[in-house]
Amino acid sequence: MKRSTLQKNHAVPPTDATLLTVAETAAILRLSVSCIRAWILERRIPYIKIHNKAVRIRRSDVDALIARSLITPLEKGRGA
Repeated sequence: MKRSTLQKNHAVPPTDATLLTVAETAAILRLSVSCIRAWILERRIPYIKIHNKAVRIRRSDVDALIARSLITPLEKGRGA
């Protein structure tokens, strides 16, 4: 199959897309592997399944999770 045909028929990720293992994701987030696996089962984090066995997580999704989870401090003089 020609490369141009492959690109037309299948979604090809950008060449700069970094795929992480569950263990690498856990290390980045400083969580347990079992926590990341639970998030995958609960579909709390996007993931890619390769050959019905291997699971990979895009680094961009991990970065987006971190950004969404950021809690900014209150301004001085405001709050309870």
